[in-house]
Amino acid sequence: MRKKSEKNVAFFTDSLIQGGIEKIISNLSIYYPNHYKKKIIIFDSRKINYAYSGRIIDLNLKRPPYKNILEEMYYLVVGSYKLRKIKNNFNISVCISFKGLPNFINILSGGEWRIVSVNEHKSSGMRFKGILVIFIILN
Repeated sequence: MRKKSEKNVAFFTDSLIQGGIEKIISNLSIYYPNHYKKKIIIFDSRKINYAYSGRIIDLNLKRPPYKNILEEMYYLVVGSYKLRKIKNNFNISVCISFKGLPNFINILSGGEWRIVSVNEHKSSGMRFKGILVIFIILN
């Protein structure tokens, strides 16, 4: 059994550039208890506008919006593969994702605990985000 100090928690979204979700992740990383090893997983870490605590892990993926649904599906598959590797390499106990595509990637990548945050309005996000509810129920 793992010691309490060895738990790894990951916060996963597409960026830390601007926006409310990004600010929430910034605050979570700063104020989350320090006996957890915190990781922030984002699509592209070249530009970060929010303070954070923990380690940034870059998936090296293009951020949304995508040209078409095929490009979106490509990043879903590639992102799931990359996130699964990161979860295994860093022994992530809990991965908390925010926004449409990161939520799908989190669910499909497997792992011990996957928590998704569904908080988008109709005019934004992925073309097939309604399927997310089905994924949550089936997992």
